[in-house]
Amino acid sequence: MAQVVSTVSPTPPPTRSPRRRSPAAVAALALPVLCALVLHLWRIGTPALWLDEAATAQDTDRSLGSLIDFLSHRDAGLGAYYLLLHGWTRLGEGEAWLRLPSALAMVAAVALVADLARRWWGNSSAVASGLLLALSPMASRYAQEARPYALALFLAVAAVWCLWRAGTRPGRVGWVGRVGWIGYAVAVALLGVVHVFALLTLVAHPLLVAARRADGAGGTRPWKAWLIAVAAGLVAPALVGAAAFRQRATISWIEPPSLSTLGDAFTAMAGTTAFLVLLATLAVLGLRRDRLSVALVAWFGLPPLLLAILGLLTPAFLPRYLLVCAPALALLAGAAFRRFGSWQAGLVGLLALAVAWVPLTQMRGPAGHGPDYRSAARMIAADCRADDAVQETLDTVRALRYYLRDGSCQPRRVSGALPASVHRVWVLQPDWQRTKPSGVTGLRQLRTQTFAGLRVSLWTRARTGAPGSG
Repeated sequence: MAQVVSTVSPTPPPTRSPRRRSPAAVAALALPVLCALVLHLWRIGTPALWLDEAATAQDTDRSLGSLIDFLSHRDAGLGAYYLLLHGWTRLGEGEAWLRLPSALAMVAAVALVADLARRWWGNSSAVASGLLLALSPMASRYAQEARPYALALFLAVAAVWCLWRAGTRPGRVGWVGRVGWIGYAVAVALLGVVHVFALLTLVAHPLLVAARRADGAGGTRPWKAWLIAVAAGLVAPALVGAAAFRQRATISWIEPPSLSTLGDAFTAMAGTTAFLVLLATLAVLGLRRDRLSVALVAWFGLPPLLLAILGLLTPAFLPRYLLVCAPALALLAGAAFRRFGSWQAGLVGLLALAVAWVPLTQMRGPAGHGPDYRSAARMIAADCRADDAVQETLDTVRALRYYLRDGSCQPRRVSGALPASVHRVWVLQPDWQRTKPSGVTGLRQLRTQTFAGLRVSLWTRARTGAPGSG
């Protein structure tokens, strides 16, 4: 009997592919994004600008030539963000408009975090990770701040998203992978240009490459492709970093790190201690003995340690510089829901909202970001005279100048003894400071008023019969 030889090729082993965008997957992404959009736009213009935000408004209001000259001497590390805001503020300069790019960047970060969780663990984890990031007090605080931290956080997530998407499966067309690596290189470049310290998150990227390869993808030469892409991406940040290092005297006020400030950095990633405990508990439940978990732990834990070491050598360590590590903790927490349904993920969102509700509402008040400079400026504007001055401090140079910019009265800034042409001087000081302000010796106090975080007093020369002396 003749032996029949089969000509059918053996079935190739199955490979995992990204989950398709089913209606359930779309909903899993849409829910956190919608939550983030509503939350981050809620009362975005209510808190008064704090000093750093006022500096953003002040410096981006320069002409382009003046701004470039300013960046060549100071704040080169903020140059990309300031140039972006310089164009943005041509269309408006109110508090809400200044903060809108940060809000949109944080919403986009939530979307990418949810999509990464969906690809790794499914729809329930996507809902949980996205909601936990969107509802964190940290996200709300920096989504409503006219500084580059929300944009840097988005770019840190975008770099990971592009890295995970960059590899191609064996047998697929190579240009797909090359486009992905180009996107990764661009994300790394933008990340370093916007916030050079955020490049510390790259320490986790080799582990992500290893995890991607273990997932059955990444191409035949993922390490070579990654090295080329990351080297290309670091060119522009290297130039920015060199310029910022030459200007390091501008951050000489930063204290060397301690165990306490290192702990503050981890708390800052969540926004409050209570929310950090919630995320950490879920993250422990979501940990697995796999390369992806190791990579996420490295993303969350190693940059603070590295920046602390750098901070011992040169002023560099601020907790807010490490907010770019927060998405890793949200992803680890969301991983705990890989075996649960979406309704359980929704429940943890309600729990997160309950834990975060008080700080979420407090930070949206007039003094949610710091002293209520807006109300102080209104008091001054209501009784400002042509021969008035304000005592020169950071408060008056930055915040007060912003809030009095459109007023008819623009009091001059003075320090030390009053010029003969000045008869009254306004003084701003912290509300906790009970001592008599400096620079008012020989002057008579007319009145004082306390606002949230701030005391405003008006002083005048002793009665001499001179016009305007009372």
